[in-house]
Amino acid sequence: MGLNFDLHANTVLLTVGGSRAYGINVPTSDVDLRGVVIPPSSHYFGVLDKFESIEGIEHFEQFLHLLTPEESSAAGNTKLEGSLFEMRKFIRMAMQANPNIFDCLFARDVDVRLATPVGQTLRRARHLFVTAQARGSYLGYIASQQSRLERHQRWLADPPTEPGLNGTSQQRSDWNDYGCWRKNQGSARAALDAAHGYDTKAAGHMVRLARMAWELLAHGEVNVWREDAEELRDIRLGSWSYDRVMQEVKEHVDAIDVIWQAKTFKVPAAPDRKAISDLCCLLIEEHLATA
Repeated sequence: MGLNFDLHANTVLLTVGGSRAYGINVPTSDVDLRGVVIPPSSHYFGVLDKFESIEGIEHFEQFLHLLTPEESSAAGNTKLEGSLFEMRKFIRMAMQANPNIFDCLFARDVDVRLATPVGQTLRRARHLFVTAQARGSYLGYIASQQSRLERHQRWLADPPTEPGLNGTSQQRSDWNDYGCWRKNQGSARAALDAAHGYDTKAAGHMVRLARMAWELLAHGEVNVWREDAEELRDIRLGSWSYDRVMQEVKEHVDAIDVIWQAKTFKVPAAPDRKAISDLCCLLIEEHLATA
């Protein structure tokens, strides 16, 4: 079903995400946008309309006028992408301490491209979502990046060959995944990974996620903009060995587990679900009353 409402008019929060939000972007970095939408009342009270999220450059070109000149130029030279989530879905993901959602909630003010009064209220209430549940979500993202890194490292060392007619379904799946990876790599990243023998971008994300998770549990802080940006950028450019990356991640994960087991985290153990639910109702009602 196509979109049947004005996406721009019903977007209440839009921020820059990804490497630009972390301060680790390079000249070839995409422009990544993330935000929150409250669709018309028929999506809440009717049975025909349903909207949960949307992606695709065709939906984000309408926000180009909100970007800085540098971002607009980069979007034209590389790629503009992003994700917009319906408010209830966004809040459910925030309750689970989803790292990508936290990137939107805790982006610097200068990285906010659109914020209605409803979006501003949501950002002011972001502390409600910072709990020890972040341990599981961040470690899950780290594990996903590690799995990707190890798979790509295996492909770099021993590229799969196209299976013949007698190839297994697993071999065909691996070959298709390998083809998609190579297609989406880009020549600069492919050369970088080949030179160092591992996926340096995934390695940088692993280190960043491990450090952010430790900061959240140990200090109660969600630091999207990275003071260690230069070091993370260097990792992304291959300045660290694979072993050094894995040791850095292990040290932080071990420190996180010590905090978790001792229950010395500086945040609530779980979110206040009633307060968050009340907030969600308030935000949706306020937007619908003025839409």
